[in-house]
Amino acid sequence: MNENVFLFPGQGCQYYRMGADLYKQDEGFKELMDELDSLAQIRLDRSIVDILYNEKRKKSEAFVRIVHTHPAIFMVEYCLAKTMMAAGIIPQYLIGVSLGEYVALALAKVLPVEQILGVLIHQACLVEKLCEPGAMIGIVAAPDLYKREPVIHENSSLAGVSSGKHFVISGFREKIDMIKVFLREQQIVYQELPISYGFHSPNIYPAFESYDYPFEISPVKVPQIEIISSLTGKKRLSFDDGYLGQIARKPVRFPLALATLCREDKDYNYIDLGPGGSYAGFVRQNKVLGKNSKIYRVMTPFGDGMKKLEKIKDELGA
Repeated sequence: MNENVFLFPGQGCQYYRMGADLYKQDEGFKELMDELDSLAQIRLDRSIVDILYNEKRKKSEAFVRIVHTHPAIFMVEYCLAKTMMAAGIIPQYLIGVSLGEYVALALAKVLPVEQILGVLIHQACLVEKLCEPGAMIGIVAAPDLYKREPVIHENSSLAGVSSGKHFVISGFREKIDMIKVFLREQQIVYQELPISYGFHSPNIYPAFESYDYPFEISPVKVPQIEIISSLTGKKRLSFDDGYLGQIARKPVRFPLALATLCREDKDYNYIDLGPGGSYAGFVRQNKVLGKNSKIYRVMTPFGDGMKKLEKIKDELGA
């Protein structure tokens, strides 16, 4: 029998109205979203739900202000994961990417969900206050292009590797713009991510020079669900406060996390709980699928999440 792996993408996957059909049609998802929204309002004095599901907003509009996108991504992914679990789809493993790793920590009860949500909002406020504008782009090419081309590695940081065919760079906006000119000249496909700062690069370091929280942080606990970190590429049994800051600063190693998972001769259900479903594709690109492994995605910008959720429940639910 396949074991379930929940995948949680990070910044760059968001858009207005992500999960709107789930919010309208799934009572459990809505109830938990509203609960987390109340906690977020304490720190923001704004409703993330109202911002996210405002019917005047179009999915095509840029949703980039991180003090809103940070909690929105976390809330949607966490609530979808809990909705799946309530249907009897229990994960044996959690793999988060960048911000998605915070979702994994909350789901595994390493720290209380309200504290992790507070950490993300505090982080976003510091970045907005202290950091210059930055940018991140995904490049459709082998990651060794980063080291081979001086114009790329001298002007950006390697933010993460998604597969042998895709990597992400990050940095200050003017330098990323220079790299984009080079990529266009070389006819190398890239995608600018909807992110206004260069996470996983020195662009955001000022926000982490003094990373004290204006609220109490509970002692971290051993995860109740096994976490494979995309920060280290390894299984994590212990965490400390410094780890929370490292998630946003150090490169993502998604292929290493998958390789660690697949050292055991098992078949898995890879379930992408991100708003765009892109990591379902990256799993396939990494060529780790066992004979009977399957890949699922729930949310896409096409708004068919409820239909996909019901289908997954029928296939995998208790």
